[in-house]
Formats: sequence, C-alpha cells, structure tokens
Amino acid sequence: MNSKLREWLCQQLRPLDDVRFCVPPPVAFNHARTDSPVLRIGLWTGVFIHVHSLTAEPTARQLRRTLQGDEEASCASLFIMAAALAPQPDQTFAPPDWMLALHSLGHERIYVGYVRDRIPGLLPVHLEALNGGLRHALRCGPALLPRRLHVGRVSIRHRSVRGFWNLAHFGDGPFWQQATQERFANARRFDEGPGQASTRSPSVSGDDSLARSFALLGLEPGAAREQVQEAWRREAFNLHPDVSILPTEVAEERFRALSEALEHIRTARGWKQKQRP
Repeated sequence: MNSKLREWLCQQLRPLDDVRFCVPPPVAFNHARTDSPVLRIGLWTGVFIHVHSLTAEPTARQLRRTLQGDEEASCASLFIMAAALAPQPDQTFAPPDWMLALHSLGHERIYVGYVRDRIPGLLPVHLEALNGGLRHALRCGPALLPRRLHVGRVSIRHRSVRGFWNLAHFGDGPFWQQATQERFANARRFDEGPGQASTRSPSVSGDDSLARSFALLGLEPGAAREQVQEAWRREAFNLHPDVSILPTEVAEERFRALSEALEHIRTARGWKQKQRP
C-alpha cells in the first residue's frame, strides 16, 4: 500500500470512538507471515482487525490462506485493492475468480485505494452481474470517508472462500441498490408513459439485443452457425450445473442465460433447430 494512503487511512480511523489504536503491525509479526497486513487496528471492544493491501493479483487460494491466518490470530479481515487492479468503470468484463471472491468477502463491494494528484482516497465499487452473471460491470460509489468500523462473523458462499469468516467493513451502505432501482424505474417510466412506446426503434433495440446474445457466447454478431454451435458447446460444458465449479444456483442462472442467448440467435437468424448442439 502506498505510504500516503496508509497514513491517510490511519488519520481517518484513529479519531473514531470505537478505535483504540491503528498502527502498522510489529516487524516480528510481518516476518512470521508471508501475507502480512499493512495495518493492525484494535477496537475498545477487544476486537482486532487486519487491513490487507492487494497491489498484485492474488489467487483465490491466497485470499483463503490470508483469512485462515487472521482466524488463527483471532483477527477480522479487511481488504483494500489497488486502483491499478480495477477495470474501467461501467465497461463489461469477465472478472477473475479472485475478484469475485474478494467481492463476496466485502458484502458485494470492493474497497479501492488510490492516490490521485498526491491526494489519497478510498472508493467502494460493486460488480453488477449482467446477462445472467456471465459478464459484470464495475459500478463506482461515492468517495468514502470512514466514519465507523463494523465487524461480524459472516457466512460466505463463494466456492473459493466458502466458510464462516470474521470480516470488517467501514459501515457504508449498499450504494448500488439505489442506483439499480433508479435505472429500472426510469426504464419503466419510458415503457409505460403515454405515447412513448411509438418513439422507440424496434430494429435498433433488436440489433442491440442480438449483439448481447452473441457477446454472451464470446462472438461477434456476424459469426457463422458453426461458430455459434461450437461456442455454445464450449461455454455449456463449463457452465452446466452438473460440472461447473460455480455454486449451483449461480451455474443454473448462467446456463439458462446462455441457452436463452442461443435460442435468440437461432430465431433471429432463422436457423432450423434439428437438434440441440
């Protein structure tokens, strides 16, 4: 973690009523662990928190090992990811497993630490699942000034880090839920408003929908039938609930979205459906 960011974070946390101390861990402690935290926080309630800085892409196994190390030390875990590891906001991408694991550990958020124009800051981000979870988009919340620390024992269902863990966060609310509600509300007003439906262009909407279906298969809209069939087989083999490494409910949702994309392409292209590829 950048030294400016670490010092700024300490300055924000030390004045909090429930914080007894916020310091770098002892040198001896760092030598004892390969995944040493950058900050050790003690609360007046007797709870300890380890803040971990992710400046390089970890593996999900490394995240789990860090959690286990903190459990053995009777500490809660809090992760902050470097801005260099974050994708561009609002662009769709397929997040790696470690990022999905980190997202689940942060109550569907990831804290991103940054230093911009010599000014450090903290930004909460959310991975919004799109098209049945095959793709995601990074949604950024407002810049965060820590006002309290929340610690609890949480059940995590993500396969790579499944278990009960002591986790900490800054007590900020789920900003993404309000943004999602506003987007859906605007869409409903547009669809249901008097005289609005006729202003929409069915052909453009259909083209966009078809392009998204091709994108789910990792293809361009002009792909041939054989390419579509091969892409579907490849993705279906990885996503089928009977063989997928994903949680069953997630695998079922993604497999259903994949099948719907295939049917949409077939219908739009007028391909005969002799048998399922």
